[in-house]
Amino acid sequence: MWTLTGFADEVPLSFKGQLRVLTRVGIQHVDLRHLGRTPVLEAKPRHLNAAQRTLDEAGIAVASIATTVGKVPVTESFTRQLNGLKQAIELAHRFGTPRVRIFSNVLPRKDDPAQHRRTVLGRMDRFADLAADEGITLLLENEATTFASLPTRTADIARSVDADNLRLIFDPVGFLRVGVRPTEALSVLRPWVSYLHVKDARKAGKVVVMPGTGEAQLPEIVRTLATDGFTGTAALEPAVGLGGRRPASPGDWQKASRAFGTLLTAAGVQVE
Repeated sequence: MWTLTGFADEVPLSFKGQLRVLTRVGIQHVDLRHLGRTPVLEAKPRHLNAAQRTLDEAGIAVASIATTVGKVPVTESFTRQLNGLKQAIELAHRFGTPRVRIFSNVLPRKDDPAQHRRTVLGRMDRFADLAADEGITLLLENEATTFASLPTRTADIARSVDADNLRLIFDPVGFLRVGVRPTEALSVLRPWVSYLHVKDARKAGKVVVMPGTGEAQLPEIVRTLATDGFTGTAALEPAVGLGGRRPASPGDWQKASRAFGTLLTAAGVQVE
């Protein structure tokens, strides 16, 4: 059984309207990244309270607090990043989820990533320790501009930190954008993957398209995970247009949900 969730904030509606879109396509979980247009870490207490009421009324649970913690230059203050994670953990407890998304720092384009390895691994280790003390699982995403952009470096983090509460988000389009075939990346990272970002793209990840119609090898990835007994979470992220920068419409969500549902059915996957 897979859990199906989604980034409802890709629809330019109120939070209530976004949750209504999820309900219409049969999704009962949400990755909490923004409340309206406000990043969840910047939301005021009254807005957080209102969001909880809206979630309760809609019958939708929070799958993860989808922060951008760590998605900053490696030269930026680690104290600020650590404080951001502490805040995210508080929100995870508040919204009843054990998962927080993180990143592994953006690297200067001209630098050899190896020169930042020790710094990044040390920070990931601190993140994992802090989260473990709070019963939180960290989800590390393979963002194309970060240390974890390549599967070898993502695996390096997972092996080096070696914490039960550090798991991986597998974003196939992220790997397309750095010239790596997603199925090859999955073969390296499968032991640590517990989250799948459901999006697809063409032209080396530059043009986002509906699931299963691009170069992200989603049919193969879904089949591989299903055969391997994957029981994690799949997060629908149907931003479309050039680079995924055009907001998704309710119609896009319906199309993306149907397209992904077809892939799940073909692989014999059941979802909740």
